[in-house]
Amino acid sequence: MYEILTQAAGDINNLVKEAASGGKQLRAIGSAWALSHIQVTENWLLNTKMLNRCFEVEENCFHADFPEEKKKLVVIAQCGSAQIIRVGLSQGAHFF
Repeated sequence: MYEILTQAAGDINNLVKEAASGGKQLRAIGSAWALSHIQVTENWLLNTKMLNRCFEVEENCFHADFPEEKKKLVVIAQCGSAQIIRVGLSQGAHFF
């Protein structure tokens, strides 16, 4: 399950390194809609909209003291998961 997260993180890490070595700034955007000019650049943009998956956390990832009733509220949500986050918050989930 975590292979896709590892691959995405590796791809983004490589892009950051490539931008840095080429003297470029890298800016992440989501929906590309803003009231400012945040998505305007002469450098590189990273579109995070497709990073929209949400993963349940496996039982063996929790500390023994973590409350059982809260485990179902913990997920790994990629940065493009705006809709998932809105739904989660309405169900009492907390995102950090």
